[in-house]
Amino acid sequence: MNGTKYVLGPDINLDAEEFYDEDGTRITPSRADQIAKEVLSQAGKRGRRSLTGKASRSPQVTVRVTPKIKQELAKRAKARGVKPSEIAREALEKYLAS
Repeated sequence: MNGTKYVLGPDINLDAEEFYDEDGTRITPSRADQIAKEVLSQAGKRGRRSLTGKASRSPQVTVRVTPKIKQELAKRAKARGVKPSEIAREALEKYLAS
């Protein structure tokens, strides 16, 4: 993960102390194990899956835009819960299909 080192904090007793996730659900020892497995399964994975359907790097295109376009793109991406590149891909696909 880009050479970042993580430091573990002190152990906690989930049977004696109460901790809750962002949904308000109590984190139990079994839920903590599940969270740890999910995090570890993602360790070492970078970026999104290849768009080519193979285990190869997807081609990239770089474009320059005005600050106003960049701001609007970021705003719309955030509102949709996607990355700006997703909106750019959709726009290019629509343009090229016309």
